[in-house]
Amino acid sequence: MKNWLLILFMLIGSISYAGSVPTFYGPMKKANMGNASISYFRFGHGKPLLLMTGHGDTMMMWHPAFLKQLSKNHEIIMFDYPGIGKSSIQGAYPNRMEQLSSLIRSFMKAQKLHKPDMLGFSMGGSLLLYMTANNGVDFDHVIVVGAKAGGKKTVTPDPKYFNMLSDPSISPDVAVKTLLFPADAAKQADAYLKIVSGLPQEKMDGAALKAQAEAVTDENTGPGIWDQLPGIKNKVMVLSGTDDVLAPVQNAVLITEAIPGAWLVRIQGAGHGILFQDPEYMSEIIELFLKS
Repeated sequence: MKNWLLILFMLIGSISYAGSVPTFYGPMKKANMGNASISYFRFGHGKPLLLMTGHGDTMMMWHPAFLKQLSKNHEIIMFDYPGIGKSSIQGAYPNRMEQLSSLIRSFMKAQKLHKPDMLGFSMGGSLLLYMTANNGVDFDHVIVVGAKAGGKKTVTPDPKYFNMLSDPSISPDVAVKTLLFPADAAKQADAYLKIVSGLPQEKMDGAALKAQAEAVTDENTGPGIWDQLPGIKNKVMVLSGTDDVLAPVQNAVLITEAIPGAWLVRIQGAGHGILFQDPEYMSEIIELFLKS
C-alpha cells in the first residue's frame, strides 16, 4: 500500500504540460505561515469552498469546467501542498495526517476563513475526514471524494493494480485511463488529458511526494478514525464511483454508515477520477448538497 499513489502521480507528473491558467482563476497568490509558503488561487463569489487535492496532485488537476460552475455561487480556494508547484516549507515535509492538518488549519487562519465549506479528493478526502473528526466545529459542509478512514476496516485496491503500477512499460495516459477512469470512459479520459495538457506545468518534489506517501501509509496501517466518525456533527457528503479501483466504493458505504445523517452518492460507472469524468454533473450534485 506504501507507494501506489506515489507511483501513479509521478506517472501523471511526467505528462508534458504547457499553456496558462484560465483567466477566471485570477492571479496566483502566496500565503506565508511560519516556515511554510503556500501558493493558491482564490476566485468566485459567495461562501468560501476550500478544495484539498490528493496525494501528488497539483491544483492544476482540478477540471476548469468543474471550478467555473462552482465559482458562480462560491468563492473557490485551491492550493498546493509544500513541495508541489511554488509551495515550499523550511525543514521536513509533513508526513503525518496531523502535520498536514495543522498546515491546512494555519492556511485557513491566514485566509481568515470562518466555517468554510470543504471538499477533499482522494488523500485530500481522507485528510478532510481526519480533520472533521478532530476539529469539525471549524467547518460547515464537508464533501469527501474517493476517501478512506484508515485501519483494518479500509477496503484496499485489487493487487493487480499494484502490478500495473510497477510495470515501467505503462505510459502515463494508460495509467490515468486505467486508474482514474473506467474502460468505457475512454472519451472522458481523453478529454480530461487534453484539458490538463493545456494547463501550466507544476513541479513535484520527490521528497514531498515520499512524505505524503508516508502519511497515507501511516493512516492505512494505524487504527484509523472509525471510532471518531459517529461523533461528527457536520453535514457530510461522501462521493464515490462504483468503478473506483483505487478507493473501492465499499469504503464510501462504510464511512457513510458511520457518520450520522451523512449523504452517500454513488455514481454508476464512475472511477476514482469521478470529479473529472463528468465535471458539470458533479458540480450540480455538490451545489445541491451545499444548499442543504
